Amino acid sequence: MYSRYEERTLGSIDQLSRLYRASTIELVRNLSARKLQDGRYLIPVEALPWCVVFDLGTELPLCREGKALCVKVGIEPQKLPAAVEIAIGFLVKMGDLEYYCLGSLVTGRRALTSCRLRTFSQPFDLWDFPKMIAIPEIKVVCEEKNVEKEPMIDVKVPIECVRVLDLSRILNMSTRQLIAITDLVAVMNNVKIRLYRDTLTYV
Repeated sequence: MYSRYEERTLGSIDQLSRLYRASTIELVRNLSARKLQDGRYLIPVEALPWCVVFDLGTELPLCREGKALCVKVGIEPQKLPAAVEIAIGFLVKMGDLEYYCLGSLVTGRRALTSCRLRTFSQPFDLWDFPKMIAIPEIKVVCEEKNVEKEPMIDVKVPIECVRVLDLSRILNMSTRQLIAITDLVAVMNNVKIRLYRDTLTYV
């Protein structure tokens, strides 16, 4: 249906294993980590093993003439466990430890609310995460969607949700990245995210 797309797995168990085994030198050299004042090493969001970041190829305003940046994204499998939530949206960096993801929250259950604000940090099923590693928080402003009913979804900047949450300043920013992130590493190797580049537009 659409000619240009990029498909990637949501996260990597191999990358997670390397993160657990990495020395401080390897964290800096291979993962572009930066040492913080408290002695921990901050991993950039692009190196988090439980997410995938797509480069959109150019810097794009989140809003243009009152319209929201939008792109079609496919998700496989279409049926997810009820407990799973996957955030997919446009990534905005507010600081070294703070990012926003503006888009959709895909759930394995029935969508319950039109707007959500939630934070993704360490996945729920990682109990022994290395204490020397710091990871950025990703605050998600999103519209809930059920993937079983919508295997290909329109991921767009949720302008009204952003305004309701009093975060309108973000709408003046731009992005060149789309992120998909999960809170359960147990599912990440089994989920594929497909970005349809031809469909980038404003709606």
